[in-house]
Amino acid sequence: MNQYPLNPVDFYEDFLSFLRGIEKYGDKPAITTYTSEKEAVTRSYRQLTEDVYALAAAMREKGWQGWHVALAGENSYQWVVAFFASAVLNCPVVLVDIEQSVETIAQMLETADSQVAFASASAAELFAQEADMPKLPLVASGGEYGIPFTSLLEEGRCLLKEHDHFFDTLPAEENLAVIAFTSGTTSASKPVMLSRKGVLHNASSSVAMVATGERLFASLPFYHTYGLTCSVLGPLIVGTHLCINGSLKTMMRDLRLFQPDTMMTVPLIVEMVHRRLAAASQERGLEEELNHKARRRFLRREPEASVSEKLENLKNEIFPEMQIIISGGAHLLPEISLELKRFGIQTLQGYGITECSPLISVNRNQMNQPESVGVVVPGVELRFQEGEILVRGENVMLGYYKDEEMTREAMGDGWFHTGDLGYLDKRGFLYITGRKKNLIVLKNGKKVSPEEIESRIARLPLVKEVMAYGATTGQSTDDVKIAVIVYPDPKEAGGMTSYEILNTLQKEIESINGHYPSYKQIQLVNLRENEFSKTSSQKIKRREL
Repeated sequence: MNQYPLNPVDFYEDFLSFLRGIEKYGDKPAITTYTSEKEAVTRSYRQLTEDVYALAAAMREKGWQGWHVALAGENSYQWVVAFFASAVLNCPVVLVDIEQSVETIAQMLETADSQVAFASASAAELFAQEADMPKLPLVASGGEYGIPFTSLLEEGRCLLKEHDHFFDTLPAEENLAVIAFTSGTTSASKPVMLSRKGVLHNASSSVAMVATGERLFASLPFYHTYGLTCSVLGPLIVGTHLCINGSLKTMMRDLRLFQPDTMMTVPLIVEMVHRRLAAASQERGLEEELNHKARRRFLRREPEASVSEKLENLKNEIFPEMQIIISGGAHLLPEISLELKRFGIQTLQGYGITECSPLISVNRNQMNQPESVGVVVPGVELRFQEGEILVRGENVMLGYYKDEEMTREAMGDGWFHTGDLGYLDKRGFLYITGRKKNLIVLKNGKKVSPEEIESRIARLPLVKEVMAYGATTGQSTDDVKIAVIVYPDPKEAGGMTSYEILNTLQKEIESINGHYPSYKQIQLVNLRENEFSKTSSQKIKRREL
């Protein structure tokens, strides 16, 4: 497949070079956050790098150079500064998912041999008050516990005034940059070791593939590699102005205040934007402009829908500058991408995995296939083994921290086995068809991907969430039938009884079954009253059901 040229971008081998590289943007705004009073606090690239050097100087003075530094807290400017300061000092950074239980967080810290922690005010309180948490030196960006972040920053500024060449004597960087934990949808989270070059090259590759515009809204959790690599490192490399959002509660507020042209997020938030626009179009009597019949034709025949001038004008009232949404972390229904295109918003879906820093493929601005997860990024090789996607490249992890056996299982042949099933089409677009571990194996030896079933069922208006599985119906464990459990959309199901909902779903599923061979047909339908339990990246935890 002939691709158009990559976007020009600098590639860096280490984080000190990265920082010196982005210094060229000078007084250009780098990061904006909003206070509770809706006031914008903006730091330029010059101020960002100066703060990083100051914090690194203070950390070095305390003897923390080379220590394992845990970052625990919501997205914030301080989080970013602490990450870069640690990286400059050759400190492996431990990314802590603060949405987990206290027990799980403590286990993460101990597993990764954390020696010092930087925390938000809420996380610092956990560190200080919970008996199960390891007792580490603590730096807090707020609250009453630990060393105040601002004090440490001021210490560093004083040190730099006394020593002009503070960073000229840094030893060679260690290869290990990050210890990140997998989401753990079907098993316990695993500590993934990522290299400095791998993370930085993957970040540069992301913006080489996708032109993101001048103003990017970053609400993805930075403790996930998607948030860190793709929504922080990549955009900063090309001088983008970031708005950092740290709370779902203030996300829509900050979106309106910042007015980004680009948003990087997960399908859950894309669906939220889509619902807001679809509801507004209905209020204005413009629902026919979404052109559902044409949408289905586009889905079968064409990769892109056309922009509606009326819908674009409506979008400009709600999200005035929004042009691009980059989605990853889970599957996004192509219909949503096509309808957002009618509003003048291009949605680009990508595919990544923690062990790959994370980006493997992404759709491009001028090469976009909504049903696909895009084309492979530079420096990444793919091959397929019995349908499973295998990856090789600089972005692939060094291994699982202190677990050689698990590392050999995942990449003993030199290729990382993703556990995802998929294929490349003739044009080079990658398609994900499911998870190897999730396959439903029938008594006749046939294998069914539950994700394929879920993708079809999720398109039904009554369905908010769905999970497909193999229901045991006979004496042996391999005597199973295809079943689905559905959480109905409360808005669509309003006023309906459970019997009416189930009856309607069964009729619609009968129609879907007509397109499947007999072994793939859905034979059992169940309802649930609550949403499914999910990981922090909004993937359903199958193991808990």
